[in-house]
Order: sequence, then C-alpha cells, then structure tokens
Amino acid sequence: MPSTPIENIASGFSGRRDPLSHDHLEPVISINKLTGKAGGWYERIRYLLDYREERFIRRSAIERILKRKLLWNEGEKIGLTLLRELIHGGYLPNNEVPERLAEKVDTIILKFTKLYALAESYAGRLSKSSPIAGGKLLFRRRTFMLAASEIHQLLFPAPAAELSVEAFCLYVKPYISYTPPLDGREADIQTYLGCRRSLLKETDEDLMYALWVRLMPEWSALNPSDENAFKAAAARAPALCEKIVAAIRRPAGWKIVGKLRNHGIYFSIIREIFDKYGTDARSVFEDARHLEEYIRFSLDRKYEEEHKQTLKSGIRAVFYIFCTKMLVALALELPYDVWVIHSINFLALSINVAFHPLLLFLMITTVPKLKEDNTRRILEGVNRIAAGAKPAAFRITLKESSPVFGAVLTVLYGLLFVLSFGAVVVVLRLAEFNIASIALFLFFLTLVSYFGLRIRHNAKEWKVSADDESTLGLIWNLVTLPIVRAGRWLSKKFSSINVFLLIMDFLIEAPFKLILQVMDAFISFLKEKKEEIH
Repeated sequence: MPSTPIENIASGFSGRRDPLSHDHLEPVISINKLTGKAGGWYERIRYLLDYREERFIRRSAIERILKRKLLWNEGEKIGLTLLRELIHGGYLPNNEVPERLAEKVDTIILKFTKLYALAESYAGRLSKSSPIAGGKLLFRRRTFMLAASEIHQLLFPAPAAELSVEAFCLYVKPYISYTPPLDGREADIQTYLGCRRSLLKETDEDLMYALWVRLMPEWSALNPSDENAFKAAAARAPALCEKIVAAIRRPAGWKIVGKLRNHGIYFSIIREIFDKYGTDARSVFEDARHLEEYIRFSLDRKYEEEHKQTLKSGIRAVFYIFCTKMLVALALELPYDVWVIHSINFLALSINVAFHPLLLFLMITTVPKLKEDNTRRILEGVNRIAAGAKPAAFRITLKESSPVFGAVLTVLYGLLFVLSFGAVVVVLRLAEFNIASIALFLFFLTLVSYFGLRIRHNAKEWKVSADDESTLGLIWNLVTLPIVRAGRWLSKKFSSINVFLLIMDFLIEAPFKLILQVMDAFISFLKEKKEEIH
C-alpha cells in the first residue's frame, strides 16, 4: 500500500484547477503574432545577458514588469497589460489566457500596494539589516518581490511541488535534531526552509514569500476592502518581514540542506510522478515494475537534458563574461596601457582574452555523466519511501566555535587566501602583466570559477551523494575555495549593477514595450475596419 507521504500528496489534488482553463465562449487575451515574435526575441536577448538560472527568469520578469508599471504611476489596473507583456515575452501562451485573470492580478497588486501604504510608517522602528529598514524604497522593493511571487503562483501554480514539500517536511521532521536545540517554532521554520531548498532549489525571494503565507495564513483570503484586517496585517508586516529575513539568513537552514539532499532527489521523482499522473499516481507506486520502468525512463531523459542544459548554461555564462569583460577592458585596461604604461603587452592581452572562456569551457565539458549506479540508488530511495520505511536520523550541529578557535580558523583561511591569490599573481608577474591586467585577470578568474562551479553543481542535480570525495579533490577544493568565494561575493555585489541589463530595463524596455502595445492596438484597429468593409 502507498506510504503516508504518498497519501498526503494524493489527497491534496482533488478540486485543483488550471488557472488558464476556460470554456470556448470566454474572452481570452490575444496579441498579434508579429509583436509576439518581437517581444519573444527581446526576452531571449535579455535572457542571455542575465546570468541567473533559467527557472528564476520567469518570476523575475513579472517583478521587472510590475516595478516599471507601478513606478511610472500607471494606476492600479495594470493586470491586463502585465499579462499581455508576459504573452509578448513568451512566458504565457497566446489566445489561451482568460481575461478574468487580469482582475485577480489587480487584486494581488492592490493588496500589496495597500499594505505598503499602511506599513511604511513602521520602517523606522527596525534594524538596518531588516527588509524594510532604511525607509520606503527598500520596503517598496520587498512588496514588489512578494507581489511578483504571488502573481507567479497564480499564473504558474505547482500543486505537486507544494504538496510534495509538505509531505517531505512531515516525513523527515520527526527525525531531525538540532544541537544545541532550537525552540519548536524556529526548528519547524528551519526544517521547512531546508526542505524547500533541497526539493525546489528556491531562491531567497521564493523562500520569503513561502514563509510570508505560512506565518500569515490569513493573507490569502484577506479582502482589500476590509480596513480593520488590513491595518492588523500592516501592523504585523514589518516585524514579520524582519523575522523571515533573519530565518532565511540563519546557517541552520543551509546546514540541513546537505543532510536532506538525497531525500530531496527521491521526493523530486515522487513529485514528478504526481505531476504526470495526478491522483492516479497511487497505482504507479503500488506497481513496483511500473514504478521502476518510469523512474529509469525519466532519469535517462533527465541525464541527457542535464547535459544539454549544462552546455546551454555554459554558453550563457561565457556570453555574460565576454560582454562584461569587453566593457571593463575598454574602460580600464586599454586606457591604462596606452596612457600610463605607453605600451601594450600583447601576451597579457591575449591571455586575458582567451584564458577565462577556455577555463569555463573546460569546467563545463569535463562534468561526468551520471551512470547506472546513481539510477540504482535513486530507485532504492524512492522504493523505501513508497514502502513506508523510516529515514535515518538527521543531526544538525549548530554549536559555534570558541573565540580562540574561531580566530585560529580565520588566520588559517587568511593564509590560504594569500597562498591561492599569491600563486596566481606570481605567475602573472612572470608573464609581465601590469597592475591593471593582473586586477582584471583576478576579477574574471573569480567570476569564472564561481560560475563554472555553480554550473557543475547544477549539472549534478540528480546525483545521489555517496560521501566518497577523494583526497586530491579535497585538496583542490581547499586551494580554490578563496577564489570561488571571492567570485560569489563579487557576483552578488555586482548583480544589481549589470550595466547591460540596466540599459535594457530603463532605456530600451519601456519604449519598446510601448511600441509593441501601440502596434497591437493598431493591427486590431485595422482588422476591425476590414471587417466593416465586408
């Protein structure tokens, strides 16, 4: 018989409806094919310049459109134009989105704009690290983010994902222990965050919305016209946001991810089966032969898709690095060589141009493909869950080291940092690199190392951990750790000032989308006039 997690997921599927479903008489949103293609090409170009992973681009597009519409004071009723832009960008299908969805989108926008208007007065009471500290602008950014997440959930619901997360939490929660112990509420939150990160690979923005609706369950049913209820929600919002951000930043949630990684893979397979079969998935889990055939077929396909996606992500990363590098080289390296050194080191220039793309190419193409042994481990894990077997205990150690020991570790890491970067600088000096060339080489070395490592990590999304890292691999990871961490820090710092995206978002996108909107209206006008002739 199916286990409790399987039953928990199956029981939640009844009564769920696709938001795009409609009868043939219901009006739908339609755009012209020509403007649709133009909008699609724009999003593809922007997608190449945005180094974030593909699954996060769609929610980001909603937030981007929302910011532009609201910051330009286009009013509350922007749901229809937002949906049109998503169709233009290829995120939603043409002639399939019912117009009634625009009202639901407008309601979501109204709720969060009203929340912002009521709660902004609380911003001054919070710490500087809070999501709405520093005044109205930062608080507005958080409300945009939450609104975009709720609109994304409305337009692209993932019932199997949410139900699988809940089942995952219920399955592992009794077997997770924290040392020192966390209080019950905080332990539940950290376990929940760990499960979402392990199973859904969510960003901090996604996690913030997930905790928002979990810790404020009345929000979903809240009516914007209910003044008293909204004032109560606004009064809670600042402290709740601060609590959510603190919970997301807490190390416990990340420590548990490594422990739950394998079970996250098993539940991902279970989620996929429910995505395909719905409530009929019960019969799949009851038939061992059918279950094995499906899992093997699915994993073979995933391994192949994973390999293709790795190459695709690598190309995007190379394109992003190349564009950024050319801009920086033209702005810094070439002027330094011409006006300060009064000579151009062609060897350094050639290495700076060719080395980083080649390094990234090697990091991507040397990712080993997953084999039968990995498939067998996943089969065993899914079968254990389907059979109702209990998981092993998960012990999460949160104890911080003593100040003295912490200082020793900091010194050792500092030495490792100097050794890693120092060795690279020595080699570059032997090649007669100047200061500007060295700085640019190190800058792009850190970024390429981080991007390459992240792509390699994503390529192992379906790899079950066996805890068998080789000694050579451990030494290599230790030596390169400072370089990768520096790349991660730079990536986060510069993510908000991607020059190419800033140009597209603030100088190109708004007039371009306006042109598409006018063209759509004009083509519709011409069609109406043509029909009048007949």
